[in-house]
Order: sequence, then structure tokens, then C-alpha cells
Amino acid sequence: VNSGAGKTLLTIPAMPDRYAVKVSGGTGETHLNVPAKATVDLQVNIGAGETNITFAEGVSAEVKIADGVGACNITVPGSAAVRLEATTAIGSIKVPDHFVHVRGGMEFIATSGAWETPDFANASRKITIKYNGGVGRHGSRSGISPYRSGSLPTITAAMKAGT
Repeated sequence: VNSGAGKTLLTIPAMPDRYAVKVSGGTGETHLNVPAKATVDLQVNIGAGETNITFAEGVSAEVKIADGVGACNITVPGSAAVRLEATTAIGSIKVPDHFVHVRGGMEFIATSGAWETPDFANASRKITIKYNGGVGRHGSRSGISPYRSGSLPTITAAMKAGT
């Protein structure tokens, strides 16, 4: 799926077999929904703007996100087994308290590392997110309210536990 500018709303299908989806956007707002029980390899490339990715219950996904400038908000069910591998050019990464820090961490300007839920290694259905961001703050948090930061452009990999 290619979008240039403006708002894009996309719900990918829940198919019985693993399949690949590539979403490319220039500028604007992108909303991507991954339905329950989907098994997908997802690649998301965004230049600038807000990207919102929501995973429903029981999803198994390998996700690669390349994000330039803007917010990238990722919502996963509270019961999901999740691993986040993130790298930022300039910025920081914030994850929920229950995520285990398994590699890397804070650096002076850039940040890179890996965090995962305690049950990740033994889960049968997993969401693995590899995030490569530009400038901004990257965070993951639990809760049902959206992650918001100051008025400066930010890039946020925000994982919120759904209800």
C-alpha cells in the first residue's frame, strides 16, 4: 500500500496463513489495524507524520518500522507477548515497567536496545517489532490512554495494553 500525503485508514485482512504487507507513506496520518488471529509480516515505512498501529488479540507478527519524523504509536493487547528492538538517531526510548530490558540502552544522543514481555520466549504467538526511528522520543507504555508528549515533533513507539 502506498500513500503520498493525507490521511490513510487501513485494516489488513485476517488470513489463515502467514502473509506479507508493506505500507509506505510520505507525509500525513496513517492508521493501520491488524485484526484478531492475523499472522503477518508487516513492513511500515513513513517519512513524516503520525502513524498508529493497533494489534488485536491473538496476532502473530514480525514488524519492521522505519520512521523519519513524527509519532509512531503502537497498541497491543495487554496479554500479548511482545519484543521491541528499537534504534533512534536522536532521542530516547520508554517502555512499560513490566518489559524486561534485554540489550542496549541509553546513549548520549542516540538510543538503541531491546525490551520484551516476561512471557515472550515461551509464547506461541508473538509480536516482534524492529523500530528504526529518526528524531524524537520513543516510548512504550501500558494503559488505555494515548501517549502524548510536548508540542515538538516526536517519534514514539508506544505500546499500550488494551482492554
